[in-house]
Amino acid sequence: MSSSTAASHPTIFEAWGRLVYRWRWAVLVGYALLLGLSVFALTRGGALTSGSPGSSSMEAFRARKLRNQELSPGQPSGTFFLLIFSSKDHTATDPA
Repeated sequence: MSSSTAASHPTIFEAWGRLVYRWRWAVLVGYALLLGLSVFALTRGGALTSGSPGSSSMEAFRARKLRNQELSPGQPSGTFFLLIFSSKDHTATDPA
Protein backbone atom coordinates (compact mmCIF):
# COMPACT_ATOMS: atom_id res chain seq x y z
CA MET A 1 0.00 0.00 0.00
CA SER A 2 1.31 3.41 -0.86
CA SER A 3 1.35 6.21 1.66
CA SER A 4 -1.32 8.17 -0.28
CA THR A 5 -3.73 5.22 -0.07
CA ALA A 6 -3.08 4.73 3.65
CA ALA A 7 -3.68 8.45 4.31
CA SER A 8 -7.01 8.51 2.47
CA HIS A 9 -8.37 5.32 4.11
CA PRO A 10 -7.26 5.17 7.75
CA THR A 11 -7.91 2.00 9.70
CA ILE A 12 -10.25 2.04 12.67
CA PHE A 13 -7.30 2.07 15.07
CA GLU A 14 -5.68 5.01 13.33
CA ALA A 15 -8.95 6.93 13.46
CA TRP A 16 -9.43 6.01 17.13
CA GLY A 17 -5.88 7.09 17.94
CA ARG A 18 -6.38 10.43 16.23
CA LEU A 19 -9.66 11.00 18.04
CA VAL A 20 -8.20 10.15 21.44
CA TYR A 21 -5.13 12.31 20.78
CA ARG A 22 -7.19 15.25 19.53
CA TRP A 23 -9.56 15.10 22.51
CA ARG A 24 -7.04 13.78 25.04
CA TRP A 25 -8.12 16.09 27.88
CA ALA A 26 -11.79 15.25 27.43
CA VAL A 27 -10.90 11.54 27.31
CA LEU A 28 -8.80 11.89 30.46
CA VAL A 29 -11.60 13.74 32.28
CA GLY A 30 -14.10 11.11 31.12
CA TYR A 31 -11.96 8.26 32.44
CA ALA A 32 -11.42 10.12 35.72
CA LEU A 33 -15.20 10.53 36.08
CA LEU A 34 -15.74 6.83 35.40
CA LEU A 35 -13.10 5.94 37.97
CA GLY A 36 -14.74 8.24 40.52
CA LEU A 37 -18.17 6.75 39.85
CA SER A 38 -16.74 3.25 40.19
CA VAL A 39 -15.16 4.03 43.56
CA PHE A 40 -18.41 5.66 44.70
CA ALA A 41 -20.41 2.60 43.64
CA LEU A 42 -18.00 0.27 45.42
CA THR A 43 -18.27 2.19 48.68
CA ARG A 44 -22.08 2.45 48.50
CA GLY A 45 -22.72 -1.14 47.43
CA GLY A 46 -23.88 -3.91 49.70
CA ALA A 47 -21.76 -6.66 51.13
CA LEU A 48 -21.02 -9.67 48.97
CA THR A 49 -21.80 -12.94 50.64
CA SER A 50 -21.23 -16.41 49.32
CA GLY A 51 -24.15 -17.98 51.17
CA SER A 52 -24.02 -21.54 52.34
CA PRO A 53 -25.52 -24.16 50.03
CA GLY A 54 -27.99 -25.20 52.72
CA SER A 55 -29.53 -21.77 53.18
CA SER A 56 -29.29 -20.34 49.71
CA SER A 57 -32.30 -18.75 48.04
CA MET A 58 -30.88 -19.26 44.56
CA GLU A 59 -32.95 -21.02 41.92
CA ALA A 60 -30.30 -23.73 41.49
CA PHE A 61 -30.50 -24.63 45.18
CA ARG A 62 -34.29 -24.79 45.11
CA ALA A 63 -34.19 -26.96 41.98
CA ARG A 64 -31.69 -29.36 43.57
CA LYS A 65 -33.77 -29.55 46.73
CA LEU A 66 -36.95 -30.29 44.73
CA ARG A 67 -35.16 -32.90 42.62
CA ASN A 68 -33.86 -34.66 45.74
CA GLN A 69 -37.31 -34.63 47.33
CA GLU A 70 -39.03 -36.02 44.26
CA LEU A 71 -36.48 -38.56 43.00
CA SER A 72 -34.90 -39.97 46.13
CA PRO A 73 -37.08 -39.44 49.22
CA GLY A 74 -35.47 -40.79 52.35
CA GLN A 75 -32.17 -41.55 50.62
CA PRO A 76 -29.00 -39.52 50.57
CA SER A 77 -28.82 -37.33 47.51
CA GLY A 78 -26.38 -38.27 44.78
CA THR A 79 -24.81 -36.35 41.98
CA PHE A 80 -26.78 -38.07 39.23
CA PHE A 81 -29.91 -40.08 38.57
CA LEU A 82 -30.94 -42.58 35.93
CA LEU A 83 -33.93 -41.92 33.72
CA ILE A 84 -35.28 -44.80 31.62
CA PHE A 85 -37.74 -44.24 28.79
CA SER A 86 -39.96 -46.97 27.46
CA SER A 87 -42.39 -47.22 24.58
CA LYS A 88 -44.98 -49.74 23.50
CA ASP A 89 -44.58 -48.75 19.83
CA HIS A 90 -40.81 -48.34 19.42
CA THR A 91 -37.71 -50.32 20.29
CA ALA A 92 -34.17 -49.11 20.88
CA THR A 93 -33.09 -50.30 17.43
CA ASP A 94 -35.79 -48.33 15.54
CA PRO A 95 -34.49 -45.42 13.45
CA ALA A 96 -35.20 -41.99 14.81
